[in-house]
Amino acid sequence: MDVKQVSQWMDEQVFQQSGKRLDDVQKAIIDGSFEGKSYKNIGSECNRKRYLVRKINQDKILFDLSPVFKEYLITCY
Repeated sequence: MDVKQVSQWMDEQVFQQSGKRLDDVQKAIIDGSFEGKSYKNIGSECNRKRYLVRKINQDKILFDLSPVFKEYLITCY
């Protein structure tokens, strides 16, 4: 599975759980994370500040993916 397929799979899983789709920034964060990019690099690619990319990841993506994996997901630093 490549990065885009993972992103599409996650989007579909979130949609099945919540009825909502991941937005473009959320998909960019997922793609960038799998490619090993930093929040700063992901942010510059989506015209967002690093702290906002980090917050979207923590507050939105991980929260939405937790029911998919049936685990509470957290960010490790």
